[in-house]
Amino acid sequence: MPIHTLRGTINSSEVRRLIIDDGILTEGHRITRFDIFPEDMTSGSADVQGMLVRESAAARQEWLAEDNRQLAWSSTTMSTSNSLNNFTSIIDPEHIVIRELYVTGYSNSGQINYLVVLEPVTLTQDQAVLQLIKERSQDELDR
Repeated sequence: MPIHTLRGTINSSEVRRLIIDDGILTEGHRITRFDIFPEDMTSGSADVQGMLVRESAAARQEWLAEDNRQLAWSSTTMSTSNSLNNFTSIIDPEHIVIRELYVTGYSNSGQINYLVVLEPVTLTQDQAVLQLIKERSQDELDR
C-alpha cells in the first residue's frame, strides 16, 4: 500500500492546515510517523515541540492526551554540538484522519521542520462514522 509524505517548515506558534481531505468519507489516513526538528542546525542548542491536531482550536502549547483532537506529539532537543538528541514522538495509533489535519510547533530558535507519514486506509461506512465521532473531543461542547 502506498504512503503519503507531508513535509515543510513553519514558524514557531504557526498553525498550518495540511491538505488531505478528498471528500470521500470512506478513505482516511493513519499517521505512522511524525517528526519535528529545528531548521537551523548551526544555531547551537535548540528545543522544538509540535503536534498534529484535527482542528486548529486544539493547537496549544499543552500536550493534552484527553483531547481527542490532538493526535500526535513530537519533541526534539539539539545540543550545542549541533547533533539531534532527546527525540520523542508519540502517535495515537487508533485514530484515522478523514477530514482535517493541522500541524503546529513551538521553538526557542527560529523555524521548525516537520515530516508526516500517512498510510491510506479504506473504511466501511460504519467505520467512517465512528472515526468522525472520534474527531470530536469528549468535552468539546464545554470549550
